[in-house]
Amino acid sequence: MKPAFIFCILSLLLTACRHTQPEKSSTEGEIRQYIEGQWTVGTNSDDGSPGTQIVIASDGRFTRIQPDGARELVGTWKLDRRILVVDTIKTNYATFQDGRTISLGTVVYYPVIFASEHELVCSPGISVAGRLRFTR
Repeated sequence: MKPAFIFCILSLLLTACRHTQPEKSSTEGEIRQYIEGQWTVGTNSDDGSPGTQIVIASDGRFTRIQPDGARELVGTWKLDRRILVVDTIKTNYATFQDGRTISLGTVVYYPVIFASEHELVCSPGISVAGRLRFTR
């Protein structure tokens, strides 16, 4: 009984001592400073196709760059606090495994976690797990 108790206490102490690196975060001012520009989805992104490119333009346009280099206007963007709000031209849809499709509307929300000169990290939606990681 005593060795089991000591083992449990040591396990708790070791667990409490394990350090994890906190995720980098940016202020709204830092996000506003760095968000505009051309971004590429990184290979370490949890969602999206690596290599996909987007342009967040200073005039409010949100554009996707196709693999052939053609630019497709997705919609307009704005920053609302620390959330990138994209108002798309087309309605977004979700398809379930059983084939049902539902409209998600035309507004997509990407909470911005971190923005710097060379890196942009967003959540793929409000209360959605994972990270969209972009580089330039």
